Amino acid sequence: MKINITFIIIFLFSMSFSIIFNSCDETEEPDQDVSGPSAPTLIYPEDEANDVLTFDELRWSYPLGGIEEDPVKFNIYLDESQNPSSMLASGLNQRTFELSLTPNETYYWKVVADAGKYGQKESEVRSFTTINTNPQDVTLSYPTNGSVDIPVDARLTWQQAEDPDGFQVLYDFYFGEAESTLSLISADQTQLSYLPQLSPNTTYYWKVIVKDPHDGSSESPVWSFTTIDDSPVDIDYLTFADDRVGGQGEFLAVDINGQIWMAENLAYLPSVGSSIRVYDYEGSNVDDAKLTENYKKYGALYTWIEATDGGYTSNDIPSGVQGVCPAGWHMPSRAEWNLLRDFIIAEGNTAIGTVLKSRTDDWYDDGHGTDKYGFGGLPGGQYYNGEFTLLGMYGYYWTTGAYVESTAWYRDLSYRSTGMGQGVAYNDQYWFSVRCIKD
Repeated sequence: MKINITFIIIFLFSMSFSIIFNSCDETEEPDQDVSGPSAPTLIYPEDEANDVLTFDELRWSYPLGGIEEDPVKFNIYLDESQNPSSMLASGLNQRTFELSLTPNETYYWKVVADAGKYGQKESEVRSFTTINTNPQDVTLSYPTNGSVDIPVDARLTWQQAEDPDGFQVLYDFYFGEAESTLSLISADQTQLSYLPQLSPNTTYYWKVIVKDPHDGSSESPVWSFTTIDDSPVDIDYLTFADDRVGGQGEFLAVDINGQIWMAENLAYLPSVGSSIRVYDYEGSNVDDAKLTENYKKYGALYTWIEATDGGYTSNDIPSGVQGVCPAGWHMPSRAEWNLLRDFIIAEGNTAIGTVLKSRTDDWYDDGHGTDKYGFGGLPGGQYYNGEFTLLGMYGYYWTTGAYVESTAWYRDLSYRSTGMGQGVAYNDQYWFSVRCIKD
């Protein structure tokens, strides 16, 4: 049987070409059925909400999944037109956005899902109205409500009021001699104080209103205070002798609610230059030190160890510690100072320092007091670290109270304060004044 070689070759070639052609077709990707992104669903604020804060947030949702090749991003449109066209943000991955808007405005917004080459899909349009939150209430500071014996040069102060919306606030100060007829004295101020013109022995009323730039406001309660009575005080002083002091042995004292206090600083000066000093005197001659004006006016300065005769401590009433005081007298304990303080407060005098300080011009910057009880507190200053300081500004007085090792309690009066302060100091490194109480 004869075979046609030519036919066989043609057949085999045709089959190979067909196999190769079909193999190439099978490597092509089939067409994908892509419908594009879904529309975002708006969540917050609700449509037509009228209580949205200026610092709030927008929230929306979007179906899970999507197009893996080109993930969906979100664009936010927001403005005051019903068909918002102003893009607020673009290319967002998250589904929230923090706002910073103007109060009392109506806004419209929508979110567009952007899937790149697969297209965009936008949400519905919603509206909301922002509100203005009032600033927090003003807290008045000084003078406290109902206080008396306030100096006529007192500066009235209050605390910073915060605005929840973050706006800068301004203050209006109202003032007068009757609560029902307060007048606007200072408007739109940023400082937290005001210095009014005051007269002696007068009751005043005041309040502060805080406001933001969008008509939001809050106000403080109305407080009152009474200025000091500038008329001289008639005090029945007592006179006692300290034989240790020599020619200056007589001193004044005053009865304050049953406590008989020295009405001047202790001037006992057996030596000078070591544990006892006289302000601004650097020598060691006692007679010379006694001739100085500072000694005659302010007495002597003592370390606590010297003042308590070696460091005897007590918080009893009476303390029982004579220390450097004359016979029949003793150093006051903290508890005895507290008795004096509590009596003054009970009489309605919250400005304790003012009524205890002398009326003299020894106090710096007109920081004198009314000396209501005749205590005559003086700004005798201190000696510390080799220097005399604060004469005319502060009067420091030791107590018999020890604090921790090497420190002790003191009380102080200041030219810039209406109160009576307290603190602790190293008992052998500070020199302070002493006031004694009669046993």
